[in-house]
Amino acid sequence: MITEEDLQLDARLTAIEQLLAKVTAGMMINFSDEQFEQVMTTYAHTLEYATVDGMEPAIADVFTAQFREEMLRLLAAVRAERRRVPGKS
Repeated sequence: MITEEDLQLDARLTAIEQLLAKVTAGMMINFSDEQFEQVMTTYAHTLEYATVDGMEPAIADVFTAQFREEMLRLLAAVRAERRRVPGKS
């Protein structure tokens, strides 16, 4: 069962993620489509090398995989926000 605290935390995290996507897309509004895509692609490629220090290796692997998945989801949200801007692809 979801508690009120769980719901509040989920709402807060969702708000932060949406604001992050909007702000990031807004900061790159003057980038050409090619420049924007290069930045997004570079971010995605750096995730291949993400590591976690100080964790048991098995747990670190699971955490890193989840981290990559979430980052790719957020990068997709930034792309979606950019597409909402008139004249942007």
